[in-house]
Amino acid sequence: MTPIRLIVTATALIILVSSDALDPRVLGAEPRERGRAPLAGVMAVRPTIGRDGLAAPDASAPGTERPLFYEANHGQADPAVRFLARGDGLTVLLAEREVVLATRSTAGTPTAIRMRLGGAATAAPELGGEGLLATRVNYLRGDATQWRRGIPTYGRVRYRAVYPGIDLVFHNDGRRLEFDFVVAPGADPGAIRLLFDGTESVTLDGTDLVLGTPAGPLRIARPVLYQEADGVRRPVEGGYRLAGREVGFSVPDYDRTRPLVIDPVPHYLRYVGGSGADRVTAIVPAAQGGGVYVAGGTNSADLPPGYQGPGVDGSQNGGQDAFVALLDGNGSVVSLTYLGGRGDDVALGLARDAAGNVYVAGTTSSTDFPTTPGAFEPTLHAQDGFVTKLDGGLSSLLYSTFLGGTGSDNINAIAVDAGGNAYLAGSTSSPDFPTTPGAFQPAPAGGGSDAFVTKLDAAGSALVYSTYLGGTGVEGGAHGLAVDASGEAVLAGSTKSPDFPTPPGAFQPAFRADPAPASPGSGFVTRLSAGGDALVYSTFLSGTSGDLPQGVAVDGAGAAYVTGLACSADFPTTPGAYQPTAHVGCHAFVTKLDRAGAPVYSTYLGGSGQDWGYAIAVDAVGRAWVAGSTQSPDFPTTGCPGECAPPPKRALDGPQDAFLAVLDSAGALLTHGRYLGGTGIDVALAVTLRPCNPCGEEFVFVAGETTSTDFWFPSFGGGVSDGFAALLAVTLGACTDTGFRVGPTTATPATVAPGQTETVAANVCSGQPASNIHVDLEIHDAGGQFITQHILDGQTFAAGEAKTYSWPYPVAAGLAPGTYLVKVGVFSADWGTLYVWEDQAATFAVQTGGGGTLTFTVGPTTAAPSPIAPGQTETIQTRVTASAAASGINVDLEIYDASGGFIAQAIFGGQTFAAGEGRPYNWADSATAGFAPGTYTVYAGYWDPWPWANRAARVSVNGQVVDEQRLFTSDYAAAEYAGLTVGDDGRIVVEIAPTRSPDIQVSWLMVARTP
Repeated sequence: MTPIRLIVTATALIILVSSDALDPRVLGAEPRERGRAPLAGVMAVRPTIGRDGLAAPDASAPGTERPLFYEANHGQADPAVRFLARGDGLTVLLAEREVVLATRSTAGTPTAIRMRLGGAATAAPELGGEGLLATRVNYLRGDATQWRRGIPTYGRVRYRAVYPGIDLVFHNDGRRLEFDFVVAPGADPGAIRLLFDGTESVTLDGTDLVLGTPAGPLRIARPVLYQEADGVRRPVEGGYRLAGREVGFSVPDYDRTRPLVIDPVPHYLRYVGGSGADRVTAIVPAAQGGGVYVAGGTNSADLPPGYQGPGVDGSQNGGQDAFVALLDGNGSVVSLTYLGGRGDDVALGLARDAAGNVYVAGTTSSTDFPTTPGAFEPTLHAQDGFVTKLDGGLSSLLYSTFLGGTGSDNINAIAVDAGGNAYLAGSTSSPDFPTTPGAFQPAPAGGGSDAFVTKLDAAGSALVYSTYLGGTGVEGGAHGLAVDASGEAVLAGSTKSPDFPTPPGAFQPAFRADPAPASPGSGFVTRLSAGGDALVYSTFLSGTSGDLPQGVAVDGAGAAYVTGLACSADFPTTPGAYQPTAHVGCHAFVTKLDRAGAPVYSTYLGGSGQDWGYAIAVDAVGRAWVAGSTQSPDFPTTGCPGECAPPPKRALDGPQDAFLAVLDSAGALLTHGRYLGGTGIDVALAVTLRPCNPCGEEFVFVAGETTSTDFWFPSFGGGVSDGFAALLAVTLGACTDTGFRVGPTTATPATVAPGQTETVAANVCSGQPASNIHVDLEIHDAGGQFITQHILDGQTFAAGEAKTYSWPYPVAAGLAPGTYLVKVGVFSADWGTLYVWEDQAATFAVQTGGGGTLTFTVGPTTAAPSPIAPGQTETIQTRVTASAAASGINVDLEIYDASGGFIAQAIFGGQTFAAGEGRPYNWADSATAGFAPGTYTVYAGYWDPWPWANRAARVSVNGQVVDEQRLFTSDYAAAEYAGLTVGDDGRIVVEIAPTRSPDIQVSWLMVARTP
């Protein structure tokens, strides 16, 4: 049994995307005020609005917060609109003289209700935002003249003096949209008259107000009236008053000497009639702070035909926009950006580079989708893929480009390497999809639809390589993509081509599935060379009924983990796997292939119903984290013997739930399993792990879509579906690490010539705050012989922070050809504690040629003055010139007497030379004059930050052994060698000779004359 803990606080990270709004482009919850401070002597009238016949959920239940905030209008809406809010199944547009509430009907018809104030003051009221929030919103739609960045958001908007002594305040109580009429003492609440345009009827049904709309009846429940005095809420009788089509409030008895608040609550929960659909399709951890980026697609709605009044400019966007949002560790929206144009746009892939930039990929039909100057393809062909690179704040386009031909092209997945190159995979029906010379398959094979893999350079302006991948049948495309540290891309997808490229020796070289149109066909897994010109391996992955891989991940050793849908009773499984046989129907599967494409394990994952695997991630110890959806009432789950709030969901509530499952590194044991969802249909489409976690615990993000009104809390935006994102903390096993993790580490290029530069990039993260940390990057040959190192001192980490350290290493021209290892260590401030050591974090190869033979020229060398008297300073100057680029060079200056006896030396270590560069070296040494005759004491300090090396040495002074076996440990030790006599030669010779290992560590030497 493995303990699991779900993080649930006042701001639990459960994000729903409303789909039934006029322009429902909101994902996530914002940094919001935790309700209002009590007003002395406040009375509130609070009706609840919902669709006819649908009771609103209990708003007092914990965790019912909805994402609501008010955007200032910076040009994203009609100029008449001052502020707008999106969420809870509607869009709210606040103009000076009216409020527009917009939604859509069951058939998708946009519907707008305009609320006006009858008999209000002639002059337009003062209107302003209050309670500035941290959330910023960006609109990158259409051409650059239409982009809007950094739009501020507010917790409240106040209309001042809409009637004498009465303000109108729109706000968010942490659960839903509200608006208050704040009535000063002595003012008349009977003056308030609400007029609703765009309705077919305005009636009272008992104590409820019902507005007839094209979208169906909108029921506003009986108002809740109360008055607050000294922080105590007192119920007050009251209700609606209807005069024709005008709505007012009847408040027969209250304390008129105190302020009064009339507080209607448009509670647009459980809107089931809308036609929109929203989903979160991709998720990646943020670089810092424990947050996460999410992306997907959201349906938009235009204002109804013939509508007259303020609104969102529907000409600027189509039926669906892509979005990407940054959520902090508490689930609050830090930044929200919409991407799109006049057509349909959806984000399907998301990645982040080491510098914190964000890459969004997907599909668009918008001719005016935002692109940047110098982009690889600035013009839309038909339906193209798109790739957009944003800064970490999501407000600036670093590049944006189309990718496609004259057919239909979809980018389903994206990955980014250490150099910022973007790898893209998907499907294409274009006969002219852009490919590169020398690519593995530069032309389609004739099936009408193929998979593709494209590598885009870091500037987004050119293809590094691009290739089709397919046979003479129809390929469903590549659905999953991962890239390892060597730059080799692994992709998983589906095909109906019996001649899909599989080389001899493949795990499953032959097509086994049903090629019929209704069949999903066969799965495939392909590993492409770093140059995109050859297959490392390629294999079918299927039984005879048809199977569909969906997600893929790679670990540090290059092994591939694949999940998807297996409908074949003979899907290939391995002995000892967790679930080697299937129940009836289709199930999720998990398959692990080693770097050469051989199976490590393969298993079904599911129960007696239908199960789908959509996404997979792998942790540092090789556990596979799988997310998907299930209809099985007996999907495998685990309990929670430790603290767990709440316990894992172990029962299927609705027709279909999302799931999270974790398999051990051998694929033989389910270490964790749980349902996710409510009584509707719930699907997990993406999963990712926070890159650095505290000891023994993993933080996992899961995202997808839901139709459940009770997905952990009773709040639903309506439409066909909502998106969701969730953060879980899962404890699996005992704590065995030290709080630091290393990886991934890359060495690029994979093969380098002498004289060129090898770039080492190591990711180091800490699960707890740490300071004065040493990060040690080393290069060794294949036999373990040390070559050189790069040390970064004084590093500081916040809890959960990950940092990437880059080291451009100039490869010496004389370095022998062969394989070299990158080793990474993390040490304490005193070097006494080794937190983590990766002995083979990355590898690279050095080939022959490229730099010629490395030679050095020394000179001229001078020593001045000459002669010199004892006690004076002798200055030695020389110049060293390298014939080729070199690094890790030690320059050694030594002084001897006339008979060859060693006197002193100065070593300049770790020197780097460009080809042909000459570097001067100066050494001013007073020791060359020797010590004055007398008696001296030598003090020596011994310490070894690597105690496992078991170093020891014999110490001699002036030829006499003074320490037969000096041990070097992680504890500082000092030795004193006294009574040493110095004669006329002025020499003290200290010799420290290693006795156990080829090298030693000495901290310091000091010589003192005895009085």
